[in-house]
Amino acid sequence: MGTQRYDTLSNLLREAERTNQGFLFDGWGPGLTFITRSYREDAANGPATLVLDASAGHLMEPFSPVDDDQVTINNMGVTRVGGTAATYTDTTGPRGINAIGDYSNSIDVNPADEDNLQAYAEWLVALGTREGYRYPSVSFALEPNAELIAGWLDCTPQSRIDVSNITAVRRQHTDATIRLLLEGWQETIGLHTWRVVANTSRADGWNVVRLAAATGSTGDGVGRMDTDGSQLNASVAAGATSISVKTNTGPLWVTSSGTGADADSFPFDISLGGIKATVTACTGTSSPQTMTLSAGLPRAFTGSTTVGAGTPIKLWNPPVLAM
Repeated sequence: MGTQRYDTLSNLLREAERTNQGFLFDGWGPGLTFITRSYREDAANGPATLVLDASAGHLMEPFSPVDDDQVTINNMGVTRVGGTAATYTDTTGPRGINAIGDYSNSIDVNPADEDNLQAYAEWLVALGTREGYRYPSVSFALEPNAELIAGWLDCTPQSRIDVSNITAVRRQHTDATIRLLLEGWQETIGLHTWRVVANTSRADGWNVVRLAAATGSTGDGVGRMDTDGSQLNASVAAGATSISVKTNTGPLWVTSSGTGADADSFPFDISLGGIKATVTACTGTSSPQTMTLSAGLPRAFTGSTTVGAGTPIKLWNPPVLAM
């Protein structure tokens, strides 16, 4: 933090919260509790504290993914208190101002120096331009699901809650695990019931790149190289386990065998037109390359549907650089 100014205690505490990008809340006893930015990053990257399996009936209605622009920011200004300012604007991304319009915001922070102001702006735009739904709350009952009690009692604000097998109750949803951070909750305990409504936000934006080991690093935070633009080279039938991928510009996808291969980079996940698929191998030293998938094309592509040539391909929810 920079120089402490003359202000109310609550304003100074909130200033520290904004500057650190942490989380401040009423403590478990007297006083307050402050959760740091690094804790939020660790929660997003590490194992979940609680896993709700939709196929096991853990979710309780209502459960409604929200598609709106409530947390969208693609143009951010950051000012150091009493100092200079920096801005960052996403112009070319899928949620940049050229695609969806100008969503501007600004904050004042009080870091020790001004070297990191641009990083603040870029970080907040990265958080504000994540693609996908919001999940403002998840509800679950503990009395018929005693296996969840220990995990729930371990949860604190900013703990990770995962929702797995969501397609069991939301057939139109991608089958990827939903990763959330706990913001707060309401518990209702009756004579024979124990119900929780957890207020949540997406954890994806807090998943930052970690330094990987030479071999064996497969965590969510492992950074991988994407291409400047890839697509399906030819249509494929439902259930296919091999796809032809055309790279339009920039470097090719990493290969699993042959000259220059890096087998330790596999498996990794891709977005195939917004649907998650896992790549177990990739071959070819020129475009198009051949990718092998761990299973047939996902549920959304079953039936008579084929995936058309030109469907965009990119990394699935890749981690971002930390602030």
